[in-house]
Amino acid sequence: MDISIATFYFPRHTALELVKTPKMSIIDFLSQVGGILGLCVGISLISAMEFMYWLSIKIVQKSQAIIKKRMAATPVSSFF
Repeated sequence: MDISIATFYFPRHTALELVKTPKMSIIDFLSQVGGILGLCVGISLISAMEFMYWLSIKIVQKSQAIIKKRMAATPVSSFF
């Protein structure tokens, strides 16, 4: 039975240190997702906010018109 032993000597004790870093940060990921959604769906955060703004304006106008109609239809004597 042949057995051989190999001994290796290095001049310095060194080790390779690997540091795992993400390729993209959370901000980068969110911006890419937003860009893809904007491209595919055709909507962005600004246009969604603008839509909500105009929708709220319409709701306020409609409610004011309904209140104005009710005030015009109610006789003054019923308040007293």
